[in-house]
Amino acid sequence: NVFESGAINWTYTTGGNTGHPATAYGGTKNALFFYGSYSGETTKLVTSVLDLSAVNLPVLKFWHTQDAWAADQDQLRIYYKTSAGGVWNLLVAYTTEITNWVQETIALPNKTATYYIAFEARTGYGYGICIDDVTVEQKAVSYSLASQPLSQRKTVGVRPFKHLDSSYEEIRYFDTEEK
Repeated sequence: NVFESGAINWTYTTGGNTGHPATAYGGTKNALFFYGSYSGETTKLVTSVLDLSAVNLPVLKFWHTQDAWAADQDQLRIYYKTSAGGVWNLLVAYTTEITNWVQETIALPNKTATYYIAFEARTGYGYGICIDDVTVEQKAVSYSLASQPLSQRKTVGVRPFKHLDSSYEEIRYFDTEEK
């Protein structure tokens, strides 16, 4: 947690504030940012360093919900920076109601070996911001394999990601034909 305004922590829980949503998207826990306030308390949930230097067309994928409380709305912004001392760059802002879990996919520009992503939540007296199943992966590229010999069709994917239910990161390698 990096506090930008106030000192409200992201927490790990099942679902969101008063059942908005009722459950995590995947598994038993999700990240939640909630504080009943109009004061605009703002906190970044920041990944540890990610080495994206060898990932072609990296994308951030996550599941997200931010239910409004009547007309009151919390907000989520996604940032990246290319080094520990770098400047945060805005990728996208979610400022309207999302009542059910929705998968978000965001292209990650300017890949480096020292890449950081931040989920910045801001209070607006909504039901809170929930995120779950966060991954950074290589964007799939579609092309015809009809003219390729079978021996050349095997491709390998790389998926570095941080588990929200725990405190470790891993990189998963997989054969896309065996997935």
